[in-house]
Amino acid sequence: MTVSQWSVLLEGHPFDLADACDTFRQPGRVVIEVADDLRDGPHAVLISEAFSTAGDAVEVLRIAQHLLDRVNAVLFGLNPDRIPLRPSGWLAERRIDGTVGMQVVEHIHETLVVRDRVAATHVGPCAEQNDQRREACEVQWVNDSFSDDTFADVLSFFRGQPDWLELWKAFETMRADINRGAGRLPEARAFRWPAKPALSHFQMSAQVHRHSPQKWPDGMTSRDAMPLDEARRFIADLFIRWAEWRDELQSPRRPS
Repeated sequence: MTVSQWSVLLEGHPFDLADACDTFRQPGRVVIEVADDLRDGPHAVLISEAFSTAGDAVEVLRIAQHLLDRVNAVLFGLNPDRIPLRPSGWLAERRIDGTVGMQVVEHIHETLVVRDRVAATHVGPCAEQNDQRREACEVQWVNDSFSDDTFADVLSFFRGQPDWLELWKAFETMRADINRGAGRLPEARAFRWPAKPALSHFQMSAQVHRHSPQKWPDGMTSRDAMPLDEARRFIADLFIRWAEWRDELQSPRRPS
C-alpha cells in the first residue's frame, strides 16, 4: 500500500449494522465490516476504493454519504423496517507505517470542519456474523447502480424511510422497466408479479394516500387503504423480485 486507507465509522441500530456487515462483506464498491483495531474497540466501518480520490477527510465523508444512500436502499429491500445507517462523523486513517489515526468531521455553521480527535464517542459494533449466509447479488446491485440509470433511480427512492410518494415513484419506475421487457421475453423469463389482489390494493391505496378524496377509487375510504408499513413491505418484496429478475436476464440461462 502506497497511500493511507480511509474508513468511515457508522452509526445505526445494532441489528441494521449487523445486516449491513453480513450483506456487504463481499468485495465491491462498498465493504462494511467490523474494525477491531480502533482505540475504543470494535466498530462498524464503511470502506471503499472511492475514498482514494479524496483530498481530505471532508471529501471522504461526502463520498461515504453518497455510497451509503445506495447501501441503505438495498438494505430497505432486504428489510423494510430497517432504520437507515449514517456516518458517525468519525474517520479512521490507516497509514502506510501501520498506525491508525482518527479524525472527526463536524458541521459548524453549515461549514465542514476537520479537527483532531479529542474524545471518544460510542458507535455500535456489528453483531457476530453468520458465515452460512450470502451470495454477492446485493453487492452487485450497488455496483450496478453506478452504470444503470434505472437501477440508480429506484435505489434513490429507498435511501431513507420512503413515504407514499417515493414508494409510488419506485413502483412506476420498476413497472415501466418490466413492461419494456414484457413483449420481447419468452414466458419462462417473464416477470412474476405479486398476487393480483395485493397489487390492486397497493395501487388503489396509493391513490388514496396521494390524492384528494375526489380522485379516490369508487367506494374506497382511508380506512380501507393499505397502511404505510404494509406498503413498504409490499414494495420491498417487489424490488427484490425485480432486481433478481434483472440479474437472471443478464446471466446465462440456468438449466432447469
